[in-house]
Amino acid sequence: PETSGEAKGTETSQNLNQQLKYHRLGTSQSEDILVYHIPENPTYSVGGQVSEDGEYLIIGIYNGCLPENKVYFYKLNGKAYTDTEVISPVKLVDEFKAKTYYITNKGSR
Repeated sequence: PETSGEAKGTETSQNLNQQLKYHRLGTSQSEDILVYHIPENPTYSVGGQVSEDGEYLIIGIYNGCLPENKVYFYKLNGKAYTDTEVISPVKLVDEFKAKTYYITNKGSR
Protein backbone atom coordinates (compact mmCIF):
# COMPACT_ATOMS: atom_id res chain seq x y z
CA PRO A 1 0.00 0.00 0.00
CA GLU A 2 0.96 3.60 -0.54
CA THR A 3 2.48 5.37 2.50
CA SER A 4 1.29 8.91 1.66
CA GLY A 5 4.80 10.30 1.51
CA GLU A 6 5.92 8.75 4.81
CA ALA A 7 9.17 6.84 4.83
CA LYS A 8 8.60 3.10 5.16
CA GLY A 9 9.12 1.88 8.71
CA THR A 10 8.00 5.14 10.31
CA GLU A 11 4.34 4.20 10.66
CA THR A 12 3.00 4.68 14.18
CA SER A 13 -0.20 2.66 14.05
CA GLN A 14 -0.54 0.03 16.74
CA ASN A 15 -1.53 -3.63 16.54
CA LEU A 16 -4.45 -3.84 19.00
CA ASN A 17 -6.51 -6.71 20.43
CA GLN A 18 -4.03 -9.48 19.67
CA GLN A 19 -5.19 -13.07 19.98
CA LEU A 20 -3.34 -16.36 20.30
CA LYS A 21 -5.06 -19.04 18.22
CA TYR A 22 -4.53 -22.72 17.50
CA HIS A 23 -4.34 -23.63 13.81
CA ARG A 24 -4.58 -27.20 12.57
CA LEU A 25 -2.63 -27.74 9.34
CA GLY A 26 -4.82 -28.44 6.35
CA THR A 27 -7.79 -26.48 7.72
CA SER A 28 -9.09 -23.01 6.95
CA GLN A 29 -7.90 -20.12 9.10
CA SER A 30 -11.56 -19.43 9.89
CA GLU A 31 -11.57 -22.72 11.86
CA ASP A 32 -8.74 -21.61 14.19
CA ILE A 33 -9.48 -21.97 17.89
CA LEU A 34 -9.02 -18.99 20.20
CA VAL A 35 -6.55 -19.97 22.92
CA TYR A 36 -5.91 -16.68 24.70
CA HIS A 37 -6.66 -12.98 24.42
CA ILE A 38 -6.93 -10.01 26.76
CA PRO A 39 -9.91 -7.90 25.66
CA GLU A 40 -9.69 -5.70 28.77
CA ASN A 41 -6.14 -4.64 27.76
CA PRO A 42 -6.18 -4.19 23.96
CA THR A 43 -2.60 -2.83 23.82
CA TYR A 44 -1.04 -5.97 25.32
CA SER A 45 0.56 -8.42 22.93
CA VAL A 46 0.72 -12.19 23.39
CA GLY A 47 2.94 -14.96 22.08
CA GLY A 48 3.13 -18.66 22.69
CA GLN A 49 5.46 -21.61 22.49
CA VAL A 50 5.11 -25.30 23.26
CA SER A 51 7.61 -26.85 25.67
CA GLU A 52 10.12 -29.31 24.18
CA ASP A 53 8.29 -32.26 25.74
CA GLY A 54 4.99 -31.08 24.23
CA GLU A 55 3.30 -30.99 27.63
CA TYR A 56 2.86 -27.23 28.10
CA LEU A 57 1.85 -24.16 26.14
CA ILE A 58 3.84 -21.21 27.51
CA ILE A 59 2.26 -17.77 26.97
CA GLY A 60 4.18 -14.52 27.16
CA ILE A 61 2.19 -11.32 27.70
CA TYR A 62 3.85 -8.00 26.87
CA ASN A 63 2.95 -4.35 27.47
CA GLY A 64 4.41 -2.52 24.51
CA CYS A 65 8.20 -2.47 24.27
CA LEU A 66 8.84 -2.50 28.01
CA PRO A 67 11.43 -5.08 29.13
CA GLU A 68 8.83 -6.77 31.36
CA ASN A 69 6.37 -9.57 30.77
CA LYS A 70 3.92 -11.95 32.36
CA VAL A 71 4.19 -15.72 31.87
CA TYR A 72 1.21 -18.08 31.93
CA PHE A 73 0.93 -21.70 30.86
CA TYR A 74 -1.55 -24.41 29.95
CA LYS A 75 -0.97 -28.12 30.57
CA LEU A 76 -1.79 -29.69 27.22
CA ASN A 77 -2.41 -33.28 28.39
CA GLY A 78 -1.97 -34.51 24.81
CA LYS A 79 -5.55 -33.64 23.88
CA ALA A 80 -7.03 -31.34 21.30
CA TYR A 81 -9.13 -28.52 22.72
CA THR A 82 -12.21 -27.08 21.09
CA ASP A 83 -13.46 -23.53 20.94
CA THR A 84 -16.32 -24.45 23.28
CA GLU A 85 -14.01 -25.26 26.19
CA VAL A 86 -13.05 -22.47 28.55
CA ILE A 87 -9.74 -23.24 30.21
CA SER A 88 -7.90 -20.76 32.39
CA PRO A 89 -4.12 -20.71 32.24
CA VAL A 90 -1.88 -21.12 35.27
CA LYS A 91 -0.43 -17.70 36.10
CA LEU A 92 3.25 -18.32 36.74
CA VAL A 93 4.35 -14.64 36.66
CA ASP A 94 1.39 -12.27 36.90
CA GLU A 95 3.10 -8.88 37.24
CA PHE A 96 5.09 -6.67 34.90
CA LYS A 97 8.27 -6.47 37.04
CA ALA A 98 11.02 -8.05 34.95
CA LYS A 99 11.74 -9.80 31.66
CA THR A 100 11.06 -13.48 32.34
CA TYR A 101 12.08 -16.33 30.03
CA TYR A 102 10.91 -19.91 29.84
CA ILE A 103 13.99 -22.12 29.46
CA THR A 104 12.88 -25.70 30.10
CA ASN A 105 10.92 -27.96 32.39
CA LYS A 106 11.55 -31.35 33.90
CA GLY A 107 8.27 -33.19 34.17
CA SER A 108 5.79 -31.00 35.99
CA ARG A 109 8.50 -28.65 37.31
